[in-house]
Amino acid sequence: MPTNNFQSSRFVRRTLLWLIWLACMPGWAQDKPTMTWWQYHLPPGTILVDDKPSNGILDGKLLQIIANWPEVNHVFMRAPPARIYSELAASNYKACYNSAIFTPERENQFYMSALQLLAPMGVVAKPAILHKLAKNAQGEVLPGALFDRTDIVGVINPGRSYSALLDALLSLRKPEARITMVTASHSGENLMRMIGAGRADYTLEYGAVLEYLKTTEPSVKDAGLQFAPVAGMQLIRAGIACPRNAWGYAAINKIDAIITKLAPSPEFQQQSSP
Repeated sequence: MPTNNFQSSRFVRRTLLWLIWLACMPGWAQDKPTMTWWQYHLPPGTILVDDKPSNGILDGKLLQIIANWPEVNHVFMRAPPARIYSELAASNYKACYNSAIFTPERENQFYMSALQLLAPMGVVAKPAILHKLAKNAQGEVLPGALFDRTDIVGVINPGRSYSALLDALLSLRKPEARITMVTASHSGENLMRMIGAGRADYTLEYGAVLEYLKTTEPSVKDAGLQFAPVAGMQLIRAGIACPRNAWGYAAINKIDAIITKLAPSPEFQQQSSP
């Protein structure tokens, strides 16, 4: 028995020493490096469950990238676009965003890699409001005239890009134009609920987002909201944005290499159409 007690005591001491040594080791010696992904809930492109990607269009591609990047631990943080882009602009920041909309300004500000072509945004409103809007011969809403109106109220999410064209026209709107800025981490649901409740008249959104929310949000379905295309719009590029620093350069190069590897895969391609 004494021998067994001695061996047991020695085992305990060795275990304690090993734990103390492990605790003193730098983080890289204990764990894999961490890859942080900013997340924004905007179905059907990104559908977050417990703040993690699930079965959205862009989620699927991100999850395939993650599966081919096992040498790092992937973690997720959720926030509105305004905060995400503000954080990414910090010179020492180490995280990427997988739902970034390409604009000339962002391509200069961040390292970016395209994942998806999206159908253009349009105007979402009740039929009575859509009937009032100026349109061209093809029935497309004229955005410049829309943003300058003072008799109806638009609502948009600051920090989110609505395309290079619409962003530029919004920045040039008249001071008296009635457009409300609402920061939201659930942009589609929140803004469309406002329209349904009569707190605003229109917003800018993807048609696919409206159709998705009609199947999941009774208040959106019951509001009778409709989608109208906007004149001058083109397909929109969406993808990954990383900070323009040494870390971001290495990250986007790794991401590009994985995308190149996955590109021939039918599973990766099946979500590539607008």
